[in-house]
Amino acid sequence: MKRISCLAILLGLVSPWAEAVPKLAAPFTDHAVLQRDQSLPVWGTADPGEAIEVSLAGKQVKATADAKGAWMAKLPPLPAGGPFELKVAGKQTIVLKDVLIGEVWLCSGQSNMDFTVAKTEKRSFAGTRDAETEIAEAKFPQIRMFTTEWNKAAEPQKAVQGEWKVCSPETVGDFSAVAYFFGRKLHQDLKVPVGLVTSAYGASSCEAWISREALLSNPAFEKLLEDFAKKREDFAKKPNAMADYEAAMAKWRVSAEAAKASGGKVPRAPANPDPVQDQHNPTVMFNGMIAPLIPYAVKGAIWYQGESNTGNAALYKPQQQTLVNDWRIRWQQEHFAFHAVLLAGYNSPKPEPSESRLASFREAQCSLLELPETGIVSAVDLGEEKDIHPRNKQDVGLRLALSALGETYHQRIQYDRPLPSSGPVFEDATPEGSALRLRFRHVDGGLVSKGGPLRGFAVAGADGKFVWADARIEGDSVVVSSPTVPQPKAVRYAWADFPNNATFYNAANLPALPFRSDGPVIPAPTFPKRDKNAVFFVGDSTVKNGGKGLLGWGDPVMAWFDHSKVETYNRALGGRSSRSYIREGLWQNVRDELRPGDLVLIQMGHNDGGPYDKERARASIDGIGEETKDIVIAETQNPETVRSYGWYLRQYIRETKAAGATPVICSLVPRNIWKDGKIQRSPNDYAGWAKQVAAAEGVHFIDLNSLIGDEYDKLGEARVSAELFGPTDHTHTLQPGAELNAAIVAKGLKGLKIPGWSEFVLDTLPTR
Repeated sequence: MKRISCLAILLGLVSPWAEAVPKLAAPFTDHAVLQRDQSLPVWGTADPGEAIEVSLAGKQVKATADAKGAWMAKLPPLPAGGPFELKVAGKQTIVLKDVLIGEVWLCSGQSNMDFTVAKTEKRSFAGTRDAETEIAEAKFPQIRMFTTEWNKAAEPQKAVQGEWKVCSPETVGDFSAVAYFFGRKLHQDLKVPVGLVTSAYGASSCEAWISREALLSNPAFEKLLEDFAKKREDFAKKPNAMADYEAAMAKWRVSAEAAKASGGKVPRAPANPDPVQDQHNPTVMFNGMIAPLIPYAVKGAIWYQGESNTGNAALYKPQQQTLVNDWRIRWQQEHFAFHAVLLAGYNSPKPEPSESRLASFREAQCSLLELPETGIVSAVDLGEEKDIHPRNKQDVGLRLALSALGETYHQRIQYDRPLPSSGPVFEDATPEGSALRLRFRHVDGGLVSKGGPLRGFAVAGADGKFVWADARIEGDSVVVSSPTVPQPKAVRYAWADFPNNATFYNAANLPALPFRSDGPVIPAPTFPKRDKNAVFFVGDSTVKNGGKGLLGWGDPVMAWFDHSKVETYNRALGGRSSRSYIREGLWQNVRDELRPGDLVLIQMGHNDGGPYDKERARASIDGIGEETKDIVIAETQNPETVRSYGWYLRQYIRETKAAGATPVICSLVPRNIWKDGKIQRSPNDYAGWAKQVAAAEGVHFIDLNSLIGDEYDKLGEARVSAELFGPTDHTHTLQPGAELNAAIVAKGLKGLKIPGWSEFVLDTLPTR
């Protein structure tokens, strides 16, 4: 009997259901970063039926393990902060320490994403430019990285090895370099913790990172799946294949150690004969390295991949788009951002324009922009002729961060300038005699040639034979021509495997995306489909201001709209004139987002006076006519044609109408300057000119210069100065002043009785 009791005790100790400690899924370890402002899934395993309570930052949620022991709880959205303890209490309690809440990004792709800051034994191909300096300066305890161990699998896995590591000189050498430099910029600009979940594998194909279900949904991938199935069948017919492989590996290890000891080159390891262990085959990376991470809350993904797919550019477009949609569906995140890198230059440069496999592939990569909430950055200029792993990962990470900050976080101010998110992107080419004039998006302060004359452009006539072109910058466009092509029909830029003559950038030092006018045009930005109309506010700091406790009317006026029926977007930016808002690409961003039925409130003029020729040039020519002035920006030496205030307003009006939207011109908000006991209205003629343009174009007008001025007169100088503006600023209001101005804007808009819009503006503010 005693023997049986001991056996029973022993069995009890190893029973899987004997007071088991709840287990957390792989991404949850000490030092984790969780995504702010999103619902936070936390999951794991426990005894079947076990009650689980998850607590973090004063919030508690409960769950119950199902019949297989799986459980999931969802914490409510939380703001950035920490460190916190994440507690999971069941029959026993797990406590994760030093947990932060901030921004979390998935970082995936092949070897250029897997490339680490330092050269390591595991990643001997890696090591960034200035690695020693970067490592010594990597003192960012609020940046953390979770690196998934390499794993390929035939079926979706539930766990993956890895742990969160705090960024320091001791740890950063093993961080993905692109991910680290991306996260560093986000952390520095957003001022919040940043978590980077790196899941990348060298030489992996795009289809390897897509789920089987997603691949099955598109007939274009049928052959990929059939070939994979055939490889697995053939492998199953070779029972000795793995034994032979293990024997070959044993011999290789001996040779590898000998080579290391003698300082020689380590021979390539034998290939695993199991097709599942080949990173080029469909689904295997998704199953092993993505599925275990789902649904860990993330903001989105950065993606550096493509070298393994350059042999079939035509298939890459549906592959890349399928991958993005697959991940968005599986994470159940409608706003899952996705930013990708164009492949860097590689191979020998060609002396004359020619066809290019890598250029065609980059064109396929750019089709990503057909999807909403995506971005593309170029690494073409960072390439190395004989190394497919360029060392400059700093600029790749920076450019990805700028793309995310601009397009995902909608950051529009950096040192009081719009935040650039991309290099120039080709829009169209217009014939001008024997030349072509090229227009671009993402001008961002002007177009520049870096390192000498503008090069890298080629033109062709009707015969389709391309020759190098003469190119010059004129304002926000480029003019290209060649004496040997009297009637150019097409233009290409940086159309080569290794375009070492590409010198075209914008003033933000971001390179132009390669393009060709005789092929698919790079897609314009797309936006999530809206089921409601939207109102956009366009203007300067009196419409949007967030500094020193000051506020523009654009944010508080949003409360006056019925948000069950309409969306509101404040796209104003301080220091912008009617000219500079167009010149810096801000208007183009709004224009591209407009839909039929939308409304645009435009208030410009406060910054239209002053010098023309500075890099941050604001001024327009006085008046509403067609006057122009040809100038050169002093800092960049770029020529530009400056136009009248009225000309720029007409551009806003006409392009708004062309999009099927309704423009409303607002005159300037008066400053807090008094004369003879009355508020001083606009000290120049821009308020009057705005009214004249609105009348000439037959569009709606709200005279804020008079309406707000009258209200200030009623309140009196003492109250306005003390309560609305404060003691020092006579242009920008405190919150009470902004709310008063917003109420007047709302009243003025409702009084216009625009069909379909008057009922969207509330009569009174909703109860707060």
